[in-house]
Amino acid sequence: MEDYQPLVQVCCWCIGEYGDLLLTPNAEVTADEVMDGFQQIMWSPHGSIITRQYCILALEKLSARVPETLDRVRLERPKTFSFLYQKIYHILIPIFYNCAGPSLTYLLHIST
Repeated sequence: MEDYQPLVQVCCWCIGEYGDLLLTPNAEVTADEVMDGFQQIMWSPHGSIITRQYCILALEKLSARVPETLDRVRLERPKTFSFLYQKIYHILIPIFYNCAGPSLTYLLHIST
């Protein structure tokens, strides 16, 4: 699946840039189908963080250009940001621990 990550990233970028053209009234695709595709990308266990970032950016662009997607994007934001925060937290704590020792890690743990 890792071989497809660049292709998925390009697809996300294209939909983010030109999604308003994709979702015209005569389109063969509905906004819900596009949002379902993004949801599958976001929660795929094989997706990389970078691919998820492309997906988030495309969703934000799409929500600005296609008003009917705004409600689903708003529902998806808290789950997405919570997931990314957890990933970042688990990556940064060992780095801070190795650089500054246990005192900084303790302070970071208390503030969250």
